[in-house]
Amino acid sequence: MLECNLNNDGHLEGDIICLGGVTIGQSGIIEGTVKGDRVIVSGFLKGDIECNHMEILKGGRVEGSLLSANFTVENGGIFEGTSKIKEVSMLELEEEKPKIEEEIKEEKKVEKEEKKPKRKEEK
Repeated sequence: MLECNLNNDGHLEGDIICLGGVTIGQSGIIEGTVKGDRVIVSGFLKGDIECNHMEILKGGRVEGSLLSANFTVENGGIFEGTSKIKEVSMLELEEEKPKIEEEIKEEKKVEKEEKKPKRKEEK
C-alpha cells in the first residue's frame, strides 16, 4: 500500500493500493487491480479499478470494471467495460491498511526465508 501518489510512465503488472492518486502517463501501462483516491489515465489501464475520482484523458484507454463516485471521460478518451457508482470514501482503504501492512510483512518474511542459504543436515 502506498501512502503517497504514484505516477507511472512505464509498464507495470500487478495490484496497486494507493491512499493518494494514481496517474498513468501517455506512455504508461498498468495491468492489474488499482485502488486509490484519484485515478487519472492518459495511457492504458486494464483491470479492476476502485476509486473516488476517475478521469480518462484524451488518448487514455481503460478496459475493465470500475467502481467510482465520480467518473469523467474526456473527448478522445476510451472506456470499455462496466462501471458502478461508489458511495463510500477512502475510509475503507484506511481501515484495510493494518491488514495489508501485515500481509506485506509476511510476504517479505517468506522472501527472506527463501533467500537464506540452506544448511546441510549432519548425518
